[in-house]
Amino acid sequence: NNKGNIYINKTSPSSVLKAYYEQFQNDFSVFLKCRAKERVEGGRMVLTFVGRSDDPCSDASCYLKELLANALNDMGPTGISLESLT
Repeated sequence: NNKGNIYINKTSPSSVLKAYYEQFQNDFSVFLKCRAKERVEGGRMVLTFVGRSDDPCSDASCYLKELLANALNDMGPTGISLESLT
């Protein structure tokens, strides 16, 4: 259960980390296959990745996601909740 989180957090159980990893593998494979179909001869593709430590729950890798989560949770008084978005 990852309730209240929009990402992998220190409170996330290992099953959530595994689910995120498996979903990423699937999504990224589909993304690359779709881009390969669009490829033109001599074309290029640039991919940008945000690096992080081996610990998916480290403070450094979660900082921006925590800011986003806080912003989404602060929208609660306006009638928009994180739960309604997921």
